[in-house]
Amino acid sequence: MNSPDLLEWVKLQNVALVTEVTGQNFRTLSQMGRQLLMGIVDPEDDQSQKLKDAIKHNAKENKEFKDVYRFTTMDGKKWSKVQVS
Repeated sequence: MNSPDLLEWVKLQNVALVTEVTGQNFRTLSQMGRQLLMGIVDPEDDQSQKLKDAIKHNAKENKEFKDVYRFTTMDGKKWSKVQVS
């Protein structure tokens, strides 16, 4: 492994424990070798914070999921018009 390869690996691994999916980072996150476990939230709804907390707890504590999933959230109001096939 050379320095440019190491730098690229560090960039790819430098992701928060729970990442908010945006139009700018979706492709990168989805191509990082793990499935996305995504919580769709409404930032204006207090219940969404409970979901975010549960996702964060599982990202920290659930060892069998840590290596399988990339834990994320998505603003459901902002992306409500997007259709997933």
